[in-house]
Amino acid sequence: MAMVDMSEAKRRVTYLQSANQERALASLDRCLRKNPNDSLLYRERAHVHLYFGQMQQARSDFDAADRLQTKGPDARPGRLHSDTAYNAIGVTYWIQGHRELALAFWRYTTSSLCANRVAYSHMGGGIQAGLLLWFGAIHEHRKDDVHLVRTLYENRLSSTFWSHSLKSWPGPIARFFLEQIDEQHLIADASDRITKLCDAHFAAAIRARELGRNAAYQKHLRLAAPVRDPSALYDFYNEFPYFIAKHEADKSRR
Repeated sequence: MAMVDMSEAKRRVTYLQSANQERALASLDRCLRKNPNDSLLYRERAHVHLYFGQMQQARSDFDAADRLQTKGPDARPGRLHSDTAYNAIGVTYWIQGHRELALAFWRYTTSSLCANRVAYSHMGGGIQAGLLLWFGAIHEHRKDDVHLVRTLYENRLSSTFWSHSLKSWPGPIARFFLEQIDEQHLIADASDRITKLCDAHFAAAIRARELGRNAAYQKHLRLAAPVRDPSALYDFYNEFPYFIAKHEADKSRR
């Protein structure tokens, strides 16, 4: 993989802080012309597209990043290299209104995690994939998908494998889903970092939706996506519940 052009990377942050999406994308395009096999550049460009609502372009770049990663020397047949791209592609489909496709991607990722067929997973052995599937399942009334999330979370909590450790964060997400801790405990455990609070409020929103408490659902969605500045995409990098919460909260304001 090529070395990161730090001057270009810093310029992109500046561009996004001033909401200059076009110049940020132009910077990424320049870097990709020099380094067409750099999966991290594709992923960064995908996040820019995702934040600004360009779902098809985001999906294409997440797919390109995943294809480049699966060509690596540690790729193994029948296994996902990472859960990140599939989680992200599901997010793009959900935001476009293709809920069944979103669920299909999150379900495949969660099933693969349950079968230990994912080489690298984000956040505690794939807890975020389960969180996204739980969100979709509650909206679409899919009890089988809720059961799949339960299977993943129970497996992770009982696992002794180091990368699945849930002694600290994101363990409270799994315990909250399993009703081992309450909402107050969950939020308190997340209070030291904005990305943790995003996940915690997203989980609390799902539980509120599950219980038919719409006002609480909307409140927690807004709290899960409190930052509206375009530079927030770097604060919430790979934090896909943020983008779902932002989309759902924005819908309610229309």
